[in-house]
Amino acid sequence: MTTEKCNCFDDVLNRAQAKFKEEIKGPITDFNVEWMNYAYFFSGDYCPVNPKLEVSYREQKRNGEPKANLTKKQVRILCSYCPMCGRELAQKGGEA
Repeated sequence: MTTEKCNCFDDVLNRAQAKFKEEIKGPITDFNVEWMNYAYFFSGDYCPVNPKLEVSYREQKRNGEPKANLTKKQVRILCSYCPMCGRELAQKGGEA
């Protein structure tokens, strides 16, 4: 297994920026394209963008009727592999 980091996310972001600029007609200012749900880690080899799951459900009252408000929860998932190229990501300290 190789411990070389991939640059899939940078490549995709650069291609997307170029494509959006190409499609925009006329002069523009303050142009910015960036990943949503970006995560920054101080050490280790991690995927910079992590998917997020959102769960919503309606609980029931004691009498069996549904409550008025939905309960909402979110959880972020850390990837074990690069979702673009499939490279296994090393754990903290650079070990796979």
